[in-house]
Amino acid sequence: MGGLNPAAVEVALRTGAKVVWMPTFSSVIDRRKLGLPGPGIPVIGERARLVPAAEEILRLVKQHDAVIATGHIELVEQFAIVEAATALGVKTVMTHALETLVGPDHRLADVLALADRGAVIEFTYLTCIPGGFAATEEPATFAKAMMAVGPERALMSTDFGQDKSPHPADGMRLFIDEMLRAGVPAPAIDRMARQNPARLLGLA
Repeated sequence: MGGLNPAAVEVALRTGAKVVWMPTFSSVIDRRKLGLPGPGIPVIGERARLVPAAEEILRLVKQHDAVIATGHIELVEQFAIVEAATALGVKTVMTHALETLVGPDHRLADVLALADRGAVIEFTYLTCIPGGFAATEEPATFAKAMMAVGPERALMSTDFGQDKSPHPADGMRLFIDEMLRAGVPAPAIDRMARQNPARLLGLA
């Protein structure tokens, strides 16, 4: 939507958008990490403070009771977004936990620190699907990380939609089965796959 564009975000929110993502492949870190052209879109400026456009986007998200998601931005940017959003009472999702191909290389300690600051942590099947083209973690490692974060502070999604991946609905069924086999209790999966997403989107 033209970088950090509050006007475009406002139009999207007024027409029903429920989630606003910070930069993904246009982030500064992905431009550098993936060798993509251009400098990328920064979310913070001097002294690690949010740029004015990011602050305005957070205010709009709050006004419309929507969700801000971190996208692929740098770890220091994620902390800045999560802390500012929590201070405003904005619902926040830290995306792609433990993913290393894009965005920052999260350690579990980073994920826990962001959860402690108010973020709901997204675990995606794309990151742990056995044999997947973008998988960087084993399902058992993912299951342990989920339980370390706590089902009340986490959500499950697929991040599918690529032509190399299963249909997202099929992917979610596979993800649930994988986590059950890895020892995640069924009530915890229900919390992360159904209850928490519904609450964030205002459907429950």
